[in-house]
Amino acid sequence: MRKSITLAALLLLACATAFAGCKTNDDSDTPAYKYPDPEPKHARAYKDKGWVLYVQYIAEGTRSEGVHGILYHDGVEVTGKKKGETIDTPLSKMTWMGHRSEVAHMWSPSGWYPENKDWMRPSWADRP
Repeated sequence: MRKSITLAALLLLACATAFAGCKTNDDSDTPAYKYPDPEPKHARAYKDKGWVLYVQYIAEGTRSEGVHGILYHDGVEVTGKKKGETIDTPLSKMTWMGHRSEVAHMWSPSGWYPENKDWMRPSWADRP
């Protein structure tokens, strides 16, 4: 009996420690993924008439690679208000996928996602 209680306490402590540093999504108690790279580099940029879409890679080159789109208009970052919001730009129609901290998985797309999906291809797509 004492072994069972000790084992249960250790298991509870391990679980609490594992999730202590995780952020949670606003609409759920599910822990959001903590990204290992604090600021992924801008890998691609698409520009037209004062609009710029930067495509960043999260966990670049791994099986868990994800993409994050950052949109600027005349030098000012444009941020969506809710997931699924769309805006038309000279670049493409863009859909807001949410902040990086709101996605369920590292590989889930976040930020602005263009209608032209070729722009969000994996980092290794251009390699020979």
